[in-house]
Formats: sequence, C-alpha cells, structure tokens
Amino acid sequence: MKSVAFTHLGAVREKNEDAVYADDNMQLYIVADGMGGYAGGEIASHMALDIVVKDLQEMNGDMAGAGADQCLDEDTLRENLRQAVYHANDSIYQCYSKEADPSPMGTTLTAVYIYNGVAYVAHVGDSRAYLIRGGVGMRQITQDHSVTGEMLRKGEIKPEEAKNHPKRHMLTRAIGYYPLVDVDIMVLPIEDGDMLFLCTDGLYNLVSEEEIYQSMLSDGAQAIPKLILAALEKGGYDNISAISVVCG
Repeated sequence: MKSVAFTHLGAVREKNEDAVYADDNMQLYIVADGMGGYAGGEIASHMALDIVVKDLQEMNGDMAGAGADQCLDEDTLRENLRQAVYHANDSIYQCYSKEADPSPMGTTLTAVYIYNGVAYVAHVGDSRAYLIRGGVGMRQITQDHSVTGEMLRKGEIKPEEAKNHPKRHMLTRAIGYYPLVDVDIMVLPIEDGDMLFLCTDGLYNLVSEEEIYQSMLSDGAQAIPKLILAALEKGGYDNISAISVVCG
C-alpha cells in the first residue's frame, strides 16, 4: 500500500477540527470531521481517531497471537471495527456529558482497514470513502448520514440540489452526540492497482467526483494537494482533509 494524507485549515475557519490517520504498515486509514463548541470538534475527532487506532492494534494483535500463519476471520474483523467505534462514541459522549456546562461535541468517522486483500470499512456521518478501479470508474462506498443524504436516497431532491441545500450540513448520525450510535460496516475485496479515496465534506462539496476521479487517474496518490488547492480556490469554506491509497 502507498498512501498520502493531508488535512488543511479552511479559508474561513479559525480551527481545523478534522483529523486524519494513514499507516501503510498497519493498512489503516481514517478521516474524521469534528463538530461542537470551542475546541470541542477538534477534541472529538482526535479522540475518535486515537481510540479506534489503539483498539484495533490491541484487538487484532491479541487475536492473531504469536502464530504468523493464523488469520483473523471476517466476522472477527467486522466486530473489532464496530467495537472500536462504539468505544470512541462512549468516550466522547462521556467526556462532554460530565462537564458542568456541557457543549455537545461529536465527529464523523470513516475508517478503512485492509487485511489479506479485503477492505473493512467502518462509517458514521458524512465523510466519504470511494473505490477507484481502472477501466471501471469510481464509486462511493459509504452512504452520507445526513439530512440531504436521506433526501437523495428517497428521491426527494437531485444530486445537484444537495450541494447547496440549506440542510446539507445537518447529520443524522455522528460519534459522541448520543449514548449509542449505529455503525455501517462494509466488506470490500480489493485488487492490486485499486485506489481508495477518503475525504471530508470540505473537499467533496467543492470538488466534483469527476475531478477527483480524473485527478486520481492522472496523479495517483499525489492527487490530494491539487484537489485541496482546487477546493481552496472555490472558497474553502470548511476544513479540507483527504487520504488516497494505491493498493498493491
């Protein structure tokens, strides 16, 4: 695996509440977009990222044990991912609920863990993961847990209407806002030469999927700096984060 990860302060933001993690040795890639009061979103996104990374290192390492030829099965990997996100949700919720004057804070989280040629994806919120396969095209792996995402799936609005809809930033799921959270878990076989692209809404709301696709085809893992610059040139009204992964 070969990855490139960037996070950039938006043109009109005072704080970067996004967080990214990319580890080609562990083959774990995460983007998180925090939200909340003063410093709350930044704390939430980094807490979620740190907890998921640590939990997966411990759970998967412990279960694999010392035997190099012992493989973790799909059900175990799915459950480990789910439990790691549950742990992050509980920790963030407890963090702000114990404050004297709590301000709700939360975060999106999209994580891809690659094991034995299979991508395991855990997802909450409206950050995104895409699969790009040469000769086939690009498709969004995740579903947006947002008001506009729900409206799109019900056919109530068209894709071009969603980008400027007044409720486009309203989430229907986030980590840390409530005691419990539903986590989408997807399993996706990958091939050598496939590319994965993870990003927060600060990128995809300003840069089209076609621009992402063409840039990834021409520049591979080095596409991200150009895409971030394109988003900034179009206003950069939100923080911008992305990870590209070339598989193989």
